[in-house]
Amino acid sequence: MVTNASKGNAAALAGLTVLEYAGFVAGPSCGKLLADMGAEVTKIEPPTGDQARHLGPFPAVSVGPESSALFLYLNTNKKSVTIDGSSPTGVELLRSLASAADVLIEDKPPGVMEASGLGYEALRKDNPGLVYLSITPFGQTGPYSRFKAYDLNVFFSGGEGYTLPGSMSHALFPERGPVRAGGYLAQYDSGLVAGIAIVAALLDRGVSRQGSHLDLSQQETAMAMARETLQRYAGYGEVVDRSRAYFYGGIFPCQDGYVILFPREDRHWQALCEAMGQPGLASESRFAELDHPVAGRLQYPTAAYGMSATKPVYRSAAPLLGEHNEELFCGRLGLSPRELADLGRSGVL
Repeated sequence: MVTNASKGNAAALAGLTVLEYAGFVAGPSCGKLLADMGAEVTKIEPPTGDQARHLGPFPAVSVGPESSALFLYLNTNKKSVTIDGSSPTGVELLRSLASAADVLIEDKPPGVMEASGLGYEALRKDNPGLVYLSITPFGQTGPYSRFKAYDLNVFFSGGEGYTLPGSMSHALFPERGPVRAGGYLAQYDSGLVAGIAIVAALLDRGVSRQGSHLDLSQQETAMAMARETLQRYAGYGEVVDRSRAYFYGGIFPCQDGYVILFPREDRHWQALCEAMGQPGLASESRFAELDHPVAGRLQYPTAAYGMSATKPVYRSAAPLLGEHNEELFCGRLGLSPRELADLGRSGVL
């Protein structure tokens, strides 16, 4: 694995090649973590595009598959190519890309990749160092492995949903049933754990010189996040219910008591900078915006971490659908422009 950390440059994972054959939130959020640390992440989408492209919210200036706020956030710093993975030609293109990749992230139901010749055992014959991560609702094995699930199912099957809404909401509305968390919490948690697992596997590859197949269950990830609740039940028989309290942000002592800092919106952040006597902090370049050809100039949340030797990378906004087809298929795989056009007309790309 090549990194710029050892060279004294800016990107921790520069030189790492990642294929993201996954959609919606879990796989793409994992890919985003790697891309923001400098990896070259190529997003492989069906010709109709990632599911997230069709989910809102959408900015007022544009409503369509190129301006979904969910997609825009999850896919900064990535390239996009289109491949119909159900076609024989599409499978061959995927195999060619995977033969030169360091990491492949996939989220297809168990058995689908194997049946198409894209399973780990098949791909490692051409690329023994490949780190191959499968991310599914209930893992590759076990009684629920073949079950489909929405984010809501995964979140509640992990146990955390039963403890919501908690605290004051439960006191005011004690008869209210469990509620889901905002956004796609179980998906983002899975993406985070997947990113950690991939980095660990790359470190192992540096010693063993061999790749590995990582099996990530979104349910087990959600259970790990609720480990305190589950451990208290398993160890002491204590049931943590919806009256559990939640504390957000930081609670800090002040001159006449305590203050809670929880700046969720831009105006909160700007007001906090004003209160700290550093109004210029809110407009520093590290908090700048990215330009997108359809959605326009928007602000994006930045990395939630800091490293002493390397920095997160902000190269580009989310790619247009198939924006890098010519670059990768012609420039990297050697297809001619005519072959590329023919594949597009036939529906392979």
